[in-house]
Amino acid sequence: MQLKDIRSCLITGATSGIGKALALALAEKNVPLLLTGRNSEELKSLQQQTGAEIYATDLANLDNVKALSEWIDKKNPNVQIHNAGYGLRGAYEQLSDQEIIDMINVNCTALAMQTRGAIDRWKRRGEGGIIVNVASVVGHFPFPFSSLYAATKAFVRNLSLSVEGEEKGNTHVLTSCPGAVETDFFRRSRKVEDVRNNPLTMPVSVATQSIIRQIETEKDEVVFDWKYALFTRIFSKFAPLSFFTKVSKKGG
Repeated sequence: MQLKDIRSCLITGATSGIGKALALALAEKNVPLLLTGRNSEELKSLQQQTGAEIYATDLANLDNVKALSEWIDKKNPNVQIHNAGYGLRGAYEQLSDQEIIDMINVNCTALAMQTRGAIDRWKRRGEGGIIVNVASVVGHFPFPFSSLYAATKAFVRNLSLSVEGEEKGNTHVLTSCPGAVETDFFRRSRKVEDVRNNPLTMPVSVATQSIIRQIETEKDEVVFDWKYALFTRIFSKFAPLSFFTKVSKKGG
């Protein structure tokens, strides 16, 4: 899809990281935006910068997920970027019941409902559109000490690829799998080291450009940047999944 053909673009998780960078980049290209996130003050700031319509909400709450779905249905964007998500770093047994429920709701339930809602809406209206579900490189492999996060991203990846296989015509469900990006994600996930000092991280602009290019090319799945694409291709072909858990145990 050409950017000029975007009637409006929804971005969830728009108040930080990849979501915020995407909002600013698409606004520069004159794409009308619908932005959601938890931080109402940041949303208002983005509204001033981009002219977007905004909706502040916390997707950990299922009632909020349903209310947001109704708002999206009324606005009827023809591109939806489901970017909202977070992780928590640490041993799995240290997570509380509420932390497990909240992460699954944000990373999986909201995305699954929004994906279904968009497809159903477009079919009812005789339209089509593009959904971009932001997964992660860790959705390809086990990732000890971020176990639940990796599981949610594997869910996003498999759901997206499977639903794309069901669709025909002008509706597409695309899967974006970024590696480590220079955002606040790692600080928020309790990771101690500064991710910006890690040579494997990419600037947020690389992630933004990759997702925009994916929309334009309508490629089913993109892993980025090139380092992560190469790593994923090699290890998914030659290393069993158990390799990653064994290496993590030795490292611990």
